[in-house]
Amino acid sequence: MPRFLAILQASDPQLAAGIEAANGRIVAAHEPGVLIIDGDGTTADAVRQLQAVRAVGPVDGSWDVTDLDLDAATADIVGAWNRGYSEEFVAAANLNYRADEPWDFPGGCFHSGIEGDDSSPNPPSMGPPPDSGGDTGGLVASAGDQPQQPGGQPGGDPGTAPPTDDGTTPPEGSPA
Repeated sequence: MPRFLAILQASDPQLAAGIEAANGRIVAAHEPGVLIIDGDGTTADAVRQLQAVRAVGPVDGSWDVTDLDLDAATADIVGAWNRGYSEEFVAAANLNYRADEPWDFPGGCFHSGIEGDDSSPNPPSMGPPPDSGGDTGGLVASAGDQPQQPGGQPGGDPGTAPPTDDGTTPPEGSPA
């Protein structure tokens, strides 16, 4: 669907409804008062007649708004929009200055942490934690390092130990 720019001159709570009634759809809004609207020429003509709309123009970068006496912020928005269609901008945007270069950073993005080995995209596996003799220092200890649980089972998974309470004992502090 074709698009057009609309420059607003006043606030109107019914503006969006008026644009929709003209079969238009606001696709972007830039403060202070520039809209990009989906709609054909008939829609643009109808939007141009709305009280809050100051002017309507093309989105192709060809609109010269110097005769509209716009405030600096609105003129900058339309100017920036127009520059996006200029030959210089399009050429710069299409310039692939890193054509045929590898996508990675010089020296690679990832380092394995091993002296002299920068080829691995993932850090090497550190393997299981060493047996600490009971002092885990925050690491997970093997079942042999944990005290025996009720029922003679080694610690680790409370689901492996038989229950010590059959559910008939009232909790501490509750009346018996």
